[in-house]
Order: sequence, then structure tokens, then C-alpha cells
Amino acid sequence: MAVMRREGKVLIARRGPRQSHPGKWEFPGGHSEHGETHEESLVREIAEELDMRIRVGDRILEFKYDYERRDGKKHRFFAFWCQVLEGKPLLTVHDELAWVEVKKLADYDFIEADRQLIKFLLQTQTA
Repeated sequence: MAVMRREGKVLIARRGPRQSHPGKWEFPGGHSEHGETHEESLVREIAEELDMRIRVGDRILEFKYDYERRDGKKHRFFAFWCQVLEGKPLLTVHDELAWVEVKKLADYDFIEADRQLIKFLLQTQTA
């Protein structure tokens, strides 16, 4: 997950109608491909999904979340501070984007897994 900051706000995206959990908000990101580091996958995913070039900074949170998979495995999530180097976010797979103050993140209907990151951000108030 990429936590991109600008003027005291973070970028969130609403999942489009063709994605799982449509209409839910999330922090942009995605899955790593074979052989990719988490940082490399974030750079690729943000370029593909938002048409932006970013620099991945410090890892701020790592956690597992169970989406009730049949095989019992949990997804592992990694969240990083990210800096936008180039571009403005474009809608390609999401249907809405918003720059939001951390204290207002709880006002949005997020996918369940991202709520752990929101809790962390609200507790640390570092964004």
C-alpha cells in the first residue's frame, strides 16, 4: 500500500465497478509479481493504476489480514510512505480519488484490510 502525502493529506482511491469490493475506498497498491520486491511492485502498480511515478520510502506497517480464503491463508500487507515524483493521479481502475486529512479517513467506507493502516495513521498522526 502506498501512503502518498501532500499538504497534510493522503491519497485514497475508490474501487471501481469491475474490481472486487466495488465502491470501497483503499490506499493504492497491488500485488507483487514473481521476483519483485514490495517497493518495485508499488512503483509498477502506481504507474499502471494512477499513471504516476513515485519514490517508495520507509515501511510504516506490515500486517496479515484474512479475507476468508478457502485455503486458510492470510494476505500479507505492507504499507510504505511514498513521494510523488511525477504526474497527477488519473482514474484507470478506480472511479474516484481524494486527498484526505488523516483525521477524516474514518469518514470513508474502506475495505476491511485497510482499516488497520487507518488505525495506525490515526494513532500516530504523522501524515
